[in-house]
Amino acid sequence: MDSMFADITADSFSGVLDGIMELLPVVLPVVVGFIAFRKGWAWLKGQIKGA
Repeated sequence: MDSMFADITADSFSGVLDGIMELLPVVLPVVVGFIAFRKGWAWLKGQIKGA
């Protein structure tokens, strides 16, 4: 079992981490906007049902 992970070091993940850090400024506003849209849509439907 140890031999399977012997070649994995912190440097092995630097490329993956760099890719994630590059995507974060794009993905984070999209996720926040999607959550805000869902909350706004639910609020609007509630206001229409309550009227």
